[in-house]
Amino acid sequence: MSAAPPSSNGLDRRLFLQAAGVGVGALLAGAGLAGQAEAAGGAPRLRDDPFRLGVASGEPASDGIVLWTRLAPRPLADDGHGGMARAGYDVRWQVAEDERFRRVVRAGAALALPELGHSVHPQVRGLRPGRQYFYRFQAQGHTSPVGRFRTAPGDRSRAAFSFATASCQAWYHGHFSAYRDLVARDPDVVFFLGDYVYEYGITAANMWRAAPAPGP
Repeated sequence: MSAAPPSSNGLDRRLFLQAAGVGVGALLAGAGLAGQAEAAGGAPRLRDDPFRLGVASGEPASDGIVLWTRLAPRPLADDGHGGMARAGYDVRWQVAEDERFRRVVRAGAALALPELGHSVHPQVRGLRPGRQYFYRFQAQGHTSPVGRFRTAPGDRSRAAFSFATASCQAWYHGHFSAYRDLVARDPDVVFFLGDYVYEYGITAANMWRAAPAPGP
């Protein structure tokens, strides 16, 4: 049986499948779904706080959530990798019913790989509907900020359901103080209709944080 001919861009079927396999494996590891994956070994020590980019959660279901963080002790490093070594790092996560993590209800681990920018996105299941939870990550003795989320209501949900919408925010154009009010109102869910945030550098041309002069 003859081998498949290479495609027009020089990538044959075997190389494509190999590349796809690596990509799927990296995604499964980052999501904490790689089964009995071995712990990352030989990775250099993380001397500085790797959780400078914070934490996030999204896609709430009635029984779970997707969590996210990225290891980056120097987010703006010239290497484009947040100052991380080209190695895999174990990242532990916890979900608790209280902010002090005295009642941890779910925990697990994911592998932060350079192929995914050392980000992880574990998929948590087995939670109760319509409940608030707290979560955090840990890596090599460092602990992330604590985040919180609320699972989606179940089939027998309450009659009232509040949500907020937000759109593109160029943080160098303003302080976006309306978000303080949004947090105070504590909606059940926030829908972002555009880019979450722009991260261009601040220059004299785009720095518009000065308050506009009042009109006549």
